[in-house]
Amino acid sequence: MRKLVKSKWFPIVLALAMILTLLPAMAVAENNNNEDSAIEANIGFIPNSDESSVSKVDLVNNLELARYSTVPDRDAVNLLDARPNRIDIDSDGNAWVLNSMSTTRSGFVWQDAQGSVVRISASPVDGEDPGNTTSNSSTMVEGDVRVSIIDIGAPGDGPRTIDVVEDGDDLYLWIGFYGGRYYEKYAFDPDATDPENMLEAVPGTKIDVADYTPYSTARDGDILWVSAVASSNPFTGVSGIFAIDMTAPEDGYYAGPFAFDPPDGRTSRPYDIKIAPDGKAWVSDATPGWTSTHERFFGVYDSDGIVKYVSIGSGSTAMRGFYIDEDGTVWATTANGRLLKGTYDSAQAENYGWTFEAVRTGLGELTGIGADASGYLWLIRYGSDDIARVNPDSPGDALETIDVGLGPYAYANFFTVPQTGCLSVEKVWEGYDEVIGFDEDTMIPDEIDILIKGPSFDADYPDGKPFTLKAEDDWSLEVCDLDPGDYFVYEDAEEEDWYDLWDVDVDPESVTVEAGDDPEVNLVTITNEYQPGCLEITKEWFYGDLYFDDEVPESITVLIEGPSFDPDGEEVTLDAPDWSYVTCDVLIPGEYTVTELDVDSDFWSVFYVVGEFVCEEAGVVYVEPGERATVNINNYFLFKDDTFWAYGEDEELGGAEGETANHNNKVDDNPSNAWGWTNKITAEGEYTWDLWASAGQNILENGYKVGTLTVEVTEDNGEFCATVTYDVFAQYEAVEYHLWVGDTPLPTLERGGGRNVRTVATAAPGQLRSDIGEEICGLSGDGFYVAAHGVVRVGFEPAIVESVIFNDADGSGCFGTAVGDEVVITFAKDIYKADDIIATFSNVQWSILSAGARTDYDITDNVLTFTVNEEFTNPRCIEGEKLISILGLEDEYGDPVFLPVGGVEVITP
Repeated sequence: MRKLVKSKWFPIVLALAMILTLLPAMAVAENNNNEDSAIEANIGFIPNSDESSVSKVDLVNNLELARYSTVPDRDAVNLLDARPNRIDIDSDGNAWVLNSMSTTRSGFVWQDAQGSVVRISASPVDGEDPGNTTSNSSTMVEGDVRVSIIDIGAPGDGPRTIDVVEDGDDLYLWIGFYGGRYYEKYAFDPDATDPENMLEAVPGTKIDVADYTPYSTARDGDILWVSAVASSNPFTGVSGIFAIDMTAPEDGYYAGPFAFDPPDGRTSRPYDIKIAPDGKAWVSDATPGWTSTHERFFGVYDSDGIVKYVSIGSGSTAMRGFYIDEDGTVWATTANGRLLKGTYDSAQAENYGWTFEAVRTGLGELTGIGADASGYLWLIRYGSDDIARVNPDSPGDALETIDVGLGPYAYANFFTVPQTGCLSVEKVWEGYDEVIGFDEDTMIPDEIDILIKGPSFDADYPDGKPFTLKAEDDWSLEVCDLDPGDYFVYEDAEEEDWYDLWDVDVDPESVTVEAGDDPEVNLVTITNEYQPGCLEITKEWFYGDLYFDDEVPESITVLIEGPSFDPDGEEVTLDAPDWSYVTCDVLIPGEYTVTELDVDSDFWSVFYVVGEFVCEEAGVVYVEPGERATVNINNYFLFKDDTFWAYGEDEELGGAEGETANHNNKVDDNPSNAWGWTNKITAEGEYTWDLWASAGQNILENGYKVGTLTVEVTEDNGEFCATVTYDVFAQYEAVEYHLWVGDTPLPTLERGGGRNVRTVATAAPGQLRSDIGEEICGLSGDGFYVAAHGVVRVGFEPAIVESVIFNDADGSGCFGTAVGDEVVITFAKDIYKADDIIATFSNVQWSILSAGARTDYDITDNVLTFTVNEEFTNPRCIEGEKLISILGLEDEYGDPVFLPVGGVEVITP
């Protein structure tokens, strides 16, 4: 006898034979009035040996869903003849039933009959609407599209055991023939449309088992344990136990035969066979002729075939089907309606540690037993034509029964395999390829947590069961053994630092897992798209009411420092005329600092405006994910000293009678080519001339007016007296005045020495010495000259207010405004007025002074007052920081005028 190699028992092998499963396409849960709603929707297939049929039962709603014929023409045979009674279920829940052709009750000669396999599809097939089954009825269904009847073996071979073996996508049947006394492996072709071609014997797999008649089997990995009975029905044979190695069929018996001889020496009849969790093979005792007064036994075989006979005591007749749960508890049925429960205690020496408790169920003759996922036992009642559900905690009480066909007969394997499905999850990171400074190694996490919510997890994880996707697994995850139903996938990373930087899209958000689904069918993709930010830098030049093209550079350089440009920053250029720079969708979100590098600080001040905040040092801005941040660089022209001259138009050119403008550089003996004018007056009167600055080459279009000059002329005894006054516009500051009033066009100087002394005219400002505003007399009655020169400082220096008065009761420096508040702004400099036109209030830096927030404004005596007509809900705090306080106005020309603010007060009525 060859030594058996012990294989570890894998509990799911037992489950393939016993456990009920979830088949949502066939469940009728909406009609579930069952007292125990915890039981899941499960389907059973029960062979009815006395009418050649199989009942499909719904074990939640306790009803028979359909009854399928196992013979193609019920009128052509005696329905006792086919004798279906052995069944196995594949992993997809399809039932495989044998027509064993074993009875002689009708005078049927089994040795001449053709045995067959009946395949009943668990799921809809071609020709049937998905999810639709025959309605609850005892009416036989012939020719149903779910049923395939396939002849196997030769007439008289009598198929008696069937085991489904699956290898990847391939399915095989190992069938034992009790008449032919051999085993053979059959390959299943799922694509065959003709039943005759569905099963084909695999060459070289036929095993002759000599005198033994295969009766019942149990699989332990690749080892098939077989019980063989001796019986006068259908014939007298040899009883015993043996094992087959399904991977080496040419070796015949793998081990055995092993004896099954209960201790009292009576003729043995081993019946059903199971593998316990510890790997031992258990065989039930159905020895003929024994009554309930005799002791009965289980034969328990180890891997070497050494047997121990475990007694169940007396009181029971033949044991047929039995069940061993995952805890090792043994449950058995007997022909006289007893339910046996066997438990093991290692401390008990008697009966190898086993104790059996017998319960009289009152359910009549019992043949088979199985258990569902909730732990309930289901018993096949041959004599009562039904199956009964029993609570193992109170096994004497049947909870429910379901009517089936005549003579239900099977030991085990009559419930569908747990029907589970799979889903897979994959993670995709995108949107970062063009982001400046993005580092995949440090900015993409190594793993993320996800939650999967659905039927398999709802009881223990109502918010979803956590799983982890990892970079080392290529960001993919497969989850199987899932109860069918809808599953939702979520990313669980809200608390992670990186999470806000990514947009999450789960596609699809939910999947419907069906029994047996390939995981790729239910693929959920979680896409994390990086949300880079945008930074817009804009430049504005402010230079009072004049535009100095020659003072504004053609471009400036700006340094940007921040996460995308660490550690040294990035220099960018802003060019005229747009004066903007935009980096959109390429920046890592975070804090950035913007600094202007190359504007001449002697002439320009710089302020950085970020939202409502203004800073002198640099523009600090936070770039939000997916948002655009803006820094506005404001350069205010500080000052420019410009020379101006008074210009009196020639009488012939529209000037007043008696005035003539002469170019200084055309005055005789004036060596200078500098621009400017000297103006001749030949008549008394009042003369008003424009003061022109920067009018190079005496071209007015090159310059601008900065004020007026007034000359009042009177005549006294043939001589003229003149009073000259300057009036420089308020927005300019006059820093120098130089005036010549005399009989010559310009003052004269002696140049050279000795014989080379000569007298020359000069327009040098230092030589223009007449007093301004005083009357000058003794001027020639033939006409005299006025050359009025000066220097104005053009521009302004913005005021920085160290503190601004607000109505903050707590002195915190925080303020806000409400509807009805009066805002009073006091200017530190006179407001410019021209022709009684008050400057129009147009633009301010502070949003609280925006046009939509004020009404009834007035400007009087350097004070702007307005009433707030829109409430502000975003109070802001100064906390001692400097604020730029420039109020934008428009002068009569429509040009901006900038005045420093001296104070702000908010008055609440």
